[in-house]
Amino acid sequence: MNQYFTNTFFKFFFGFLVIIAAAFGILIGASAVLPPPVDSVAAPQ
Repeated sequence: MNQYFTNTFFKFFFGFLVIIAAAFGILIGASAVLPPPVDSVAAPQ
């Protein structure tokens, strides 16, 4: 039972890390392609 719990926990943990990494990759890619709206609002030219 302990081994099963450990395997399930690691599967969930690594899956969560992959989802977080994918979300950050999408955000970084979008911010690199699109102009950042925060800069235009915070420091208007």
